Amino acid sequence: MNPGQILTSFVGNISKYGIQKNFEVVKHSNNIFELRGSLSLFLYIKVRSAEPYAWGLTKNRLDNFHKQNDTYAVILLAGSPEMGYFLTKCDVIYYTKEIWPLGKDGDYKIKPGIYLERNGPFNSFEEFSEFLTKTE
Repeated sequence: MNPGQILTSFVGNISKYGIQKNFEVVKHSNNIFELRGSLSLFLYIKVRSAEPYAWGLTKNRLDNFHKQNDTYAVILLAGSPEMGYFLTKCDVIYYTKEIWPLGKDGDYKIKPGIYLERNGPFNSFEEFSEFLTKTE
């Protein structure tokens, strides 16, 4: 699957889950989605379709979430819509202050291993939905 297909499938799964849990998914941009209803949360989703997995998160985007005091999570998808990392706002604050290097292009550079030391991957949409349940 290419990155666009992975993202479309993943967001489709969230939308189906939202019907059960009484929330809707609203797209704000290619990487930003908002959950509205019984669950209120922004998702900043980045996708890599092949190894080696490495993502870039834009510092300005994260700064905007913080300035607006938004509740958000970062989702790093790795190779499929079923596998990736779920990072809470607290995780992101920790990583941006302590771990992630900031590139000259304004993106935090992230890859598995020490860059995600506090977070294990999810390996199915069911595991991902458990993270969502904890944010309710």
